[in-house]
Amino acid sequence: MIQLKDGVLVAGNRYTNEMFRALETAYDELGLDVTVTAGRDGKHGEHSYHYRDRALDVRFWGVIDKPRLAERLKELLPPFYDVVLEATHIHVEADAKKEAHA
Repeated sequence: MIQLKDGVLVAGNRYTNEMFRALETAYDELGLDVTVTAGRDGKHGEHSYHYRDRALDVRFWGVIDKPRLAERLKELLPPFYDVVLEATHIHVEADAKKEAHA
């Protein structure tokens, strides 16, 4: 199941739908729910894909092998997506530059 942290703003579009499907599959394989902690809300870099509805941040509470989870998400998403394991969360984004060359 996918949950949104209170205050998270997510636009429904092709990118968020693809991310939701991959997140739900990967977390379900671990027997965990997904909590999205940021969409277009929050503070991100000036040119962040968050502000273009092409990025999500998710919690990894309860995940023992975080690098494997990040790798699994990469396997489930099209190649123009980036999955970044941050110190406190996983960042997933649809990279427009990579997509243009796909």
